Order: sequence, then structure tokens, then C-alpha cells
Amino acid sequence: MDANQGLQSNGFYMNPGFLRALKEIDLVKLAPEFRGVLHIVSEATEHSEQLKNAWRDSPCYEFRHTPAPGDWNYVDVYGSILLPQPVIQGIVEWIANTEA
Repeated sequence: MDANQGLQSNGFYMNPGFLRALKEIDLVKLAPEFRGVLHIVSEATEHSEQLKNAWRDSPCYEFRHTPAPGDWNYVDVYGSILLPQPVIQGIVEWIANTEA
């Protein structure tokens, strides 16, 4: 947190109002109402399993477990998140299959 109670995370600044609004969101209680949702994880967690179980019956939801190094969510000195190749490939495959 900075002096204004904002947060810099993964290259994005979140102001205090935005952070308060984020705390109010519970994805498990929401129904996905999109054309398509890909939930891709490199390692299952309690939270990812809760979301998968809540959304699994939605026709627009797809869950993929894509094994990759578990500590990839770091930002480099330029503010970029370095995603592992298996995760990127999983996203690309999903987009290609969705658009086909």
C-alpha cells in the first residue's frame, strides 16, 4: 500500500476506491454471462476449485489445468508479467477453438 492507500500490482495501480469495490466481488456467487470464459490454472488451489465447482455447469465456462512453474506471477523491471509458455499456448488453443 502506498501513502494514499492505493496498491501497485503486476504493473497496474489500483486506487483505494477500486480496491474497496474489488473486495465486494465474490466470483463464486456470480454466474458467468459471457460468450466464453477460460479459467486456466497452473496449480489447483482451494479458490480455483471453488470457482470451478460453482461455474462448471455454465455452457460458456471452460476450466483447464495447465502444468507450469508455480511461481510465474512476477513482474519484471519493465512492469511485464512473464507467463510460462504452456499457459500462453493453452490460451492460444482456447481462442483458436472458440473462433473456429
